[in-house]
Amino acid sequence: MRFVRPRDPQQVTQHLFVSNCGPDLGLSAAAVKQLFAPYSSGDVIVHIPYEKAGHVYVTLPAAEEAATAIKELSGKSCGKDKNRTMKLKYADVDQGARQAQQHLPVMLTAEQANISGLQLHLNFITEQQEQALLQQIDSQSWSHLAKRRVQHYGYKFEYSQRGVDSQQKMGPLPEWLQPLLLRMEALPDVLPLDQLTVNEYAPGVGLSSHIDTHSAFSGAILSLSLGGGCAMEFRRPYSTIASDANGTSVGYCSSSSNSHQTKLRSATSNEIKRQQQQQQRQQQHEMDCFGSSNYNSSYSSNENVPGQPFAAAMQQVVLYLPPRSLLVLGGEARYAWQHYIPHRKTDWMNGQQIPRAARRVSLTFRQVRHPGAEACKPAGTLGHSLTLSRVCCALNCCSIGTGASST
Repeated sequence: MRFVRPRDPQQVTQHLFVSNCGPDLGLSAAAVKQLFAPYSSGDVIVHIPYEKAGHVYVTLPAAEEAATAIKELSGKSCGKDKNRTMKLKYADVDQGARQAQQHLPVMLTAEQANISGLQLHLNFITEQQEQALLQQIDSQSWSHLAKRRVQHYGYKFEYSQRGVDSQQKMGPLPEWLQPLLLRMEALPDVLPLDQLTVNEYAPGVGLSSHIDTHSAFSGAILSLSLGGGCAMEFRRPYSTIASDANGTSVGYCSSSSNSHQTKLRSATSNEIKRQQQQQQRQQQHEMDCFGSSNYNSSYSSNENVPGQPFAAAMQQVVLYLPPRSLLVLGGEARYAWQHYIPHRKTDWMNGQQIPRAARRVSLTFRQVRHPGAEACKPAGTLGHSLTLSRVCCALNCCSIGTGASST
């Protein structure tokens, strides 16, 4: 989402531009959210425009609450540098960006999505099989997270580590899953599966944008939707790449022993320059809109820029996952594209508003990566045009993992 200064200087909005506050001062989105929580009657949405931003945008449920936050927080320090005090100004959503966001077309097939490595198998199971799976799942015990219930099989997904402990196997996957596993493992790019996470989603509950941790799991990620469907959005920076000391853009994939490094992509330094120019335009945009900018311009040609760039730099594809469909993320779809489910109760489907079902249950299957195994596939299996986001940093990428959730 892109923000601008309100056209009317006297306009009071629910959106705030907050300078001297953000990752550059050691504050995460969660910390900023906690800072504004006392002035909010509901959810606080924090927008961080880029990884090392010295400012954030905060959206509160009502304009009156934003006005209170300005009154109470202006001039107070935020983060580790007590000499830098916050400056709060009203912001508004850029109408052009809002219109584009509201009219993103929704793809209904993998062919329409046109993401390399993505498969969507419609009606992968029958309605009778769907009900049988739900009955088996509901007969097991659930664990409770903040907004959803989960079950783990094979290996427990550790949310604090964003992966699993490969030495702590809970046991084989249940016998009642075996017919389904045989069919899934026969699909292209799917390795033998040994870990399952079951998630139950109520309306309004989504999934944060992430790439499943590549250092923890091998091969494709599979997700079977039961009970209800949802729109899943895929995001990829147009140019998020690493570079070597000569300014040549590269990506590496290494094994845990560092004995194998595969060059995934090579490009000229012109791509780096284009990204720098893009960042400079963002800085000028903020200067024009707010009279100041905390843009961190330390990015150089030998730095990778992971994380969430501003909206204008993102390629976005929305794909609808109907009940009983199986989503397979392999290759570029697995390693280069972030995926997420918006936190909302309805999905906008090509001109129609579709309410989400009272319950959606997803079954996410993976293969656990064990010590000594390669984290990524060779370049030939990923496609020559692969641009990676956090998947491969300049050196030893696969040992660091990616901020991930469980789909």
